[in-house]
Amino acid sequence: MKAIGHLATGAAVALAADTTIKNLAYSSGPLGNAAATLSDPSFFDAPHISGAAGIAIFSALYFLGLLLPDCDNAESFISKIIYIPVGHRTWTHSIWPVLCLFILGIFWHPITGLAFGMLIHIFFDALSVSGICWLYPLTKYSDNIKSGIKPDKYTTGYEDVSAEELDREVPPGWHADVETRHVNPNHRVKLYNTKNKGSVIVIIAIVWILALLYYFLSASVLWHLF
Repeated sequence: MKAIGHLATGAAVALAADTTIKNLAYSSGPLGNAAATLSDPSFFDAPHISGAAGIAIFSALYFLGLLLPDCDNAESFISKIIYIPVGHRTWTHSIWPVLCLFILGIFWHPITGLAFGMLIHIFFDALSVSGICWLYPLTKYSDNIKSGIKPDKYTTGYEDVSAEELDREVPPGWHADVETRHVNPNHRVKLYNTKNKGSVIVIIAIVWILALLYYFLSASVLWHLF
């Protein structure tokens, strides 16, 4: 999914989450108490930062987190700002950086926005055909390429693999760049075909429809409308 797709789905999830928190804040019990705490601007207070400023920082970090996992892909939008040269969909698409950020968020609450954004990003990437390795490197991708060329040749730097050879041997819909003669070695399983933009639009539309239905059918919203 491209950057715009992650931002769009992330915004829909944020709408649904905000509605849920506001509804739960009026209920009793542990969930109600937790929601009341989260909906209180003072929760984001920090030295020299007011609750309103903390919420703004949280929101900015959340949308940054929606893009940040793709900083391992040199062709992504976020890599123009932050680029980490590790295997695509490896470390940055695992649960470990998310857990670390949540731990840091205990000491400074706005940083949890970055954690939530990254979690939403990798969740939707997990819905692709290849999925992700949540516990990488404890779990890794399978080697499922069905062709006459050994998968190890599909890595950056193999100049003996021509663009024509790569285009002929790699099945349609698989992750391949015939111009740079590169197939990510961590993507040896069939990926979600990003060329099929219609499918991505359908996914985004479904997420938004569900979020809006939940928002307008929410008891608190209907109470204010009537």
